[in-house]
Amino acid sequence: MVTKRRIVYQNWRVETASHAPQAPEVLSLEILSERLAFTGTADSESARTARITLAVRQALTTLTEDESEFIYKFHFEGITYREMSELTGRPVHKLEALHHRAIRKLRTKLARFVEDEFGLRRVETGRSCLICSSGRRKEIDELIESRGPCDTWKPVIRAIRDRFGLRIKTPQQLIGHEKYH
Repeated sequence: MVTKRRIVYQNWRVETASHAPQAPEVLSLEILSERLAFTGTADSESARTARITLAVRQALTTLTEDESEFIYKFHFEGITYREMSELTGRPVHKLEALHHRAIRKLRTKLARFVEDEFGLRRVETGRSCLICSSGRRKEIDELIESRGPCDTWKPVIRAIRDRFGLRIKTPQQLIGHEKYH
């Protein structure tokens, strides 16, 4: 029986029998900061690489231990969901949720850096709040605030639909708007 050996190098999976590229150099945040300070011009490719590496490493430190371990194993070691499930005993759907949560945190943490470094702005697709994008947001907010703590959302949803033409389908949309916007 012939088994394929798999190696992973900088997020690239390679099936191989003999050749293995050297693993990338792992540096601490302090060494990366020092290296960045001593690079020649700020526009050089090595300086840019150092800035990116430093920003990503700093963002990874904000994740929980489970999240950072998952990101490292999945993206840098190439371990699949199924393999990770066998190692940790967690169901695959829990690992997928962990992965999505970690990626969301990293996107949020790195958004400012990406905007400054590359001139790119993150665009939310399909997740815009109907109320926030409405031209009559202030009136809708006043209507939401007028609801008593023991009242149901049904009259508010009906009023928003009738007065403002917005199709709010669930109270969760209003609660989410009230809580996060």
